[in-house]
Amino acid sequence: MAEHRPQSALCMPVAIHGSAVGVLYLENYAAASFVSEDRIHILHAMASQGVYICELLRSLSGMDGGSDISEELDAEKSGDKTPAAMEEPLTDREMEVLALLAAGLSNKEIAERLFVAVGTVKVHVKNIFTKLKVNRRTKAIAQAKELHLLD
Repeated sequence: MAEHRPQSALCMPVAIHGSAVGVLYLENYAAASFVSEDRIHILHAMASQGVYICELLRSLSGMDGGSDISEELDAEKSGDKTPAAMEEPLTDREMEVLALLAAGLSNKEIAERLFVAVGTVKVHVKNIFTKLKVNRRTKAIAQAKELHLLD
């Protein structure tokens, strides 16, 4: 930084789920007053968008349990634009649980709605994750939408 002689510099941590994964570093060679309070708010917004990009890149590279991007690229090259079919379809009950997950209900709320134990809901959620090849609720919902299971 000393050798470049910027007028000002700004360093902001980039965090995903509370864990620091990087730093947004900006140097300003314009006027010293360029980095104002208003512009800092804009930079915070940019940093938060970077978090989503990091999440996307991690999931695409398989680091986060996501599918391997090479499989998706191979499918695209072959002209297959439809998502891969499920090896084992969801049961009617799993479809009910999936719809309630998509509605934002917790395991406890789903259990109350379906008149079952919370442990039973957890088993259904685990089965849904396995069949959709995901490891998170948000990914399950996204995959289900892609497969047109939720309309």
